[in-house]
Amino acid sequence: MEPQGAGITVAVQSSQGPPGLCFAGLATPVGYRPEKTSFSVASLRVQFGKHLRRLRLARDMTQEQFAEAASVSVDFLSLEERGINSPSFETMERFAKALKVRVAELFNF
Repeated sequence: MEPQGAGITVAVQSSQGPPGLCFAGLATPVGYRPEKTSFSVASLRVQFGKHLRRLRLARDMTQEQFAEAASVSVDFLSLEERGINSPSFETMERFAKALKVRVAELFNF
């Protein structure tokens, strides 16, 4: 069985039955392996922050220069780079613009 929605076909398998069957909303994508995708939101914040810092340093920008270009405070940027805070979508757009990259590049870590 392949559930359909919004013109997209999704193959699923259930943890409680043969591939392709859904039981009480327990469907998972075919081939999903939780052991291969174990991560936490906290670790994603840290990875994002480290990558943001690498991108900034690759452009020889200080935190002060980058913060000004992205219209954020240096304190806020520091929290982002250390993985303590995570940016909003609007802030990510400003980061990308200041770094002259696409927003998607911010997640290429």
